[in-house]
Parts: sequence; C-alpha cells; structure tokens
Amino acid sequence: MLISETPGRSRFNDFARDEKQMATLFEGFVRNFYRIHSRYRVKREDIRWTWVPEDQTAAGLLPKMQTDVSLMADDRKIIIDCKYTPKVTQRHYQSEADTLRSIHLYQLNAYLDNLPPEEREMRSHAAISDD
Repeated sequence: MLISETPGRSRFNDFARDEKQMATLFEGFVRNFYRIHSRYRVKREDIRWTWVPEDQTAAGLLPKMQTDVSLMADDRKIIIDCKYTPKVTQRHYQSEADTLRSIHLYQLNAYLDNLPPEEREMRSHAAISDD
C-alpha cells in the first residue's frame, strides 16, 4: 500500500505488473530458498572476463557478468540463472521445434567459460529449469 497524506486515502502499488521488480523478487526468493534449504554457501557473484581488452574503451564495452545465484561448497559450484519470463523457449523457424532461448544458454556458457581455472576444475554445473 502507498500511504497518502490525505486522510483515508491509500492506493495499492501493483508491482506484479513491473517485470523488473518481479524478476528481482524472484531472484531474491531463489537465493533465500537455497540459503535456508541447502548445504551451500549462497551469493550473487561477479565473474571477470578472461579476455584482456586492448584498452579502456574496449574494457568498457564488456558487459558485467553477475550471477543471479551461485551455490558453493568445497567440491562443487552451481550457477543458477533465474529468468522471470512468460516464454523460456523459442520456436526455430525451420524445424518449428521449441528450444531453449539460445541467449540464455550463451549467458550460462559465458559464466562457466570465464570461471577461474581452479573453479573450472570443480564439478561446475549450470542449472536450467522452467519451474
């Protein structure tokens, strides 16, 4: 509820229609769920590009890589990318088969490819779910 200074007036802020707010809420829910119901250390994590940019201009063009959820144990790392979207699949124009959105898979692949070498040695996994 949003409170007004006018006596007896308030209005409901329907944040469910704001996809960005709902995505943030969903990510927070997933992190808290694993914090409570798993043995893993849970956090958002910045992953640095392994590429070496030629200059500051090139460095500024690289997007920030920040996981939605990283689950860590001594022997394992799991990266979960949360997508709050009504459509997790795409229809391929030639085969007309539904497939996972390639941009989402490329994002997970970029996380895994750019992990530090010692973390790549661990059993790293990317989780994909439409639940």
